[in-house]
Amino acid sequence: MQKASKFGMSALVLVSLVSTSFGQQKNSTPLGSGIGPVIPKEARLSNLFKLSMAMFEDSLRTTFKFQTPAFGQVEMQLVEASDERPLFARKAETTDRECFSLLFQGPQDKPLTQDTYTIEHKELGKFQLFVVPTRKQGSYIATINRLMP
Repeated sequence: MQKASKFGMSALVLVSLVSTSFGQQKNSTPLGSGIGPVIPKEARLSNLFKLSMAMFEDSLRTTFKFQTPAFGQVEMQLVEASDERPLFARKAETTDRECFSLLFQGPQDKPLTQDTYTIEHKELGKFQLFVVPTRKQGSYIATINRLMP
């Protein structure tokens, strides 16, 4: 009988270790509890943190000035702002959880690399944004993801 209980305890410990090592433990922290990833103070103080998708939508077809090391200031036009939230998040009534992409079009003779740029806009102000070139020359995309609390 003692051998069976020792074997049972060994199996229980082994299953517990395996499930922990493979990330299978149940997370008991509810979403939005305030416990979990913390947004760094620098991010909360940045101008970009205050800008919403609606603000960018209001700025469609306007000029954004990208500060670049290779070409100095490069003017781009915001041509699209797309809601990238999953369907369940689109149905939610909260406005603070956003995920959207911004598509910029610029001159083809001044190609930018994937990088973080300081951008200025007459209405939205100055902020930094990570942009990635698309397959279309002179076109760049940025994604802003605020789905996590």
